[in-house]
Amino acid sequence: MTFSIGLLLDITVVVSPVDREHSPTGERCQASEIRVSRELSPRFMEETVIGPRKLTLVVLAFSLAAFCPSSLWANTVYISQNGGTFSGGTACNGQATLPISFVNTSSNWVSGNPSGNQIGPGTTVYLCGTFSGSAKASFITAQGSGTSGSPILFQADSNTDITSPAWSVVFNLSGRSYITVDGNSKNGVIENTNNGSSDNYANQVGTVVFGTNSSSHITISNWRISNIYVHDSVSDTFPANPYPCGICDNGASSYLTLHDNIWHDMNFQNSAIADHLVEYNDEVYHVNHGIGGGDANSTNILIHDNNYHDFQNWDTTSNNYHIDPIHFFAQNASGMSGVYVWNNYIHGDLGAHANACIYLESNGNNPGINNFYAFNNVCLTTNSSGFGSGCWGMGNQNTSHTFFNNTCVSPSSSSYAHWITGGAAYLAENNLFNCNDAQCMQVGPQYGSLSNVTFDYNDWYSTAGQQFCYGLTNEPCYSSFASYRSASGQDGHSIAANPQLNSDGSETSNSPTIAAGANLSSLCTGLGLAGNPCMSDSSLGNTRTPIARPNSGAWDIGALQYDASNPPNPPTNLNAVIH
Repeated sequence: MTFSIGLLLDITVVVSPVDREHSPTGERCQASEIRVSRELSPRFMEETVIGPRKLTLVVLAFSLAAFCPSSLWANTVYISQNGGTFSGGTACNGQATLPISFVNTSSNWVSGNPSGNQIGPGTTVYLCGTFSGSAKASFITAQGSGTSGSPILFQADSNTDITSPAWSVVFNLSGRSYITVDGNSKNGVIENTNNGSSDNYANQVGTVVFGTNSSSHITISNWRISNIYVHDSVSDTFPANPYPCGICDNGASSYLTLHDNIWHDMNFQNSAIADHLVEYNDEVYHVNHGIGGGDANSTNILIHDNNYHDFQNWDTTSNNYHIDPIHFFAQNASGMSGVYVWNNYIHGDLGAHANACIYLESNGNNPGINNFYAFNNVCLTTNSSGFGSGCWGMGNQNTSHTFFNNTCVSPSSSSYAHWITGGAAYLAENNLFNCNDAQCMQVGPQYGSLSNVTFDYNDWYSTAGQQFCYGLTNEPCYSSFASYRSASGQDGHSIAANPQLNSDGSETSNSPTIAAGANLSSLCTGLGLAGNPCMSDSSLGNTRTPIARPNSGAWDIGALQYDASNPPNPPTNLNAVIH
C-alpha cells in the first residue's frame, strides 16, 4: 500500500499475513517491508526518515490499523480440561493452554478486535484432548459473537473427545452469531457414555448437543456425535420430542449450516428449521427424526446429499414416536417457503412404525409449506412394515410442490407409497414407485381441498389388489393402473412395469425405466440452484459420483440414470457346480 505524508515522500508498507501458529505474539499480519519511493538527499533521508524512529512507528501503526483486516488481527487460544502445557494432538501439542472455565467466563470475551488470550471476532479456540464432564454438566456457553468477516471458530484437534455420562448442554450458542464449531475431519467426538433406556443405562437426560435458539450464522461441521441417547427398549417412552437432540432450536434462528457430520443415537438429529437452513453431506442413523420441525416464515431451506439409515431402534410397542428421516411441519401463521430437498439416500430398516421418508405437514388453517422441490432422493428401505404415510407424504394446505426423479421402494406391508391429503399446484414427474404388494397411491381431499394436480412420466409398479386411490373431490379406488389412468386422466405417459432394480435402487440393463422419462432440463435451470444439481442423477447421500443427464433426449425415470459404460460390479465369491 502507498500513501503520502506531508506531500514530501511516498512510503510503501508491505503488509503480509503471519503464520499465526508460529507467531510469538499471535498476530496475523505484520509489516514485512518499508520502501521510500521518492529521490531525497542523504541528509534528508537521515534526519527525516531514518533518524526519527517515531515516524516509522507511526506510519507502521497507521498502516496496520487502516489496512489490515480485522480477521488478520485475531488470535488463537488453546483450551484443555485443566490448562497447562499440553502434550498430544497436532495443533495443540506443546501449546500453553487455558482451562475450560476460561471460555465460560464473560470477561474473557470482547466484541472488538481480540488480543492475547481474549476471545472475540476472528479468534480460533482450539479444543485440546479429552474433556470429561459429570452427568448433567454443560460444556461451553458462548459469551459473545463473531462478525460477518471474522467468525469465531471452535476447532477440534486431532484427538478431541468431549465426553460425559450424560451432558446437559454441550455447546450453548443461543442468541449468538457468526460462530463455527468444527470437528476437524471427524476427528472430533462429542459423546454420552451412559445415557439411554433405563434397562441398560444409568441416565435418562434430555441432552442438547448444540443449542441454537435465536442464533444466526452458525456452522456445525465435521463432527462425530455419538450415543447421545441410546434407545434400545420397545417400552422406553422417556424421551419427549425433540429431546435429546443434536440441534435444538426454538424456531427463531437463521442462517444455520450443518455439513459433513455423523450423528447417531438421539431423538431428533435436527429440530431447527431455521430461516436459510442448509444441511448437506451428513450421515444420520439410530434416531427418531433426522430433520424435524417448522418455523414461522422460514425460507430458502436446502437439504441435500445426506445419508439417513436404520431408525428401527426407536420403535415402541405403544408407537410413541413419529419416525421420519425428513419431516417439515408448518404450524405457524407465516408458513414455510422455498424448500429444496435433493440427493438424499434413505435406506435400511426405518422401523415398523416408520411414517414416511419425506413428510410435509401443516395444520390446515395456515399457508403451510409452499414452493417445495424434491428430486434425486432415494427411499429404499428394508422395513417389515410401515410406511403410514408413504415414501413421500403431504398433508393439508401445502401449495406449489414439485416432486421429480425420485425413487421409492416401499415395504410390502405399507399403507401406500405416495400420500396426498390436500393442497394445490402439485407436479409429480419421472418418479419411480416400486410399491411391491402395497397400494401405490392415496391422493384425495382428506384434510383439505385438492386442485391442480399433475402426474406423468412415472413408473407405478404394484402387485396389490387395490393399487390406486385418486380423486380431487372424493377418493375412488382402482384395482389396476389402466383403470386409474382412464378415469383420472393422469399419468398419460407413465408406465406400470417392474423396474428391475439393483439392490441400491439403480437400474439394470433390462429396466423399462431407461429413457422413459421426460427431459426436465428447463425445470432444472429454472430452480436457480448452484451447480444445477438436477442435471445429474443422485449422489445417494454423498456415497457415489453422480452421472450427468442428457441436455436433450429422454431422461430415465427415477433418481438414478443408467450408465451402460459403468454397470454395477458383478457378484463375487460364487461357486459353480457343473452337471
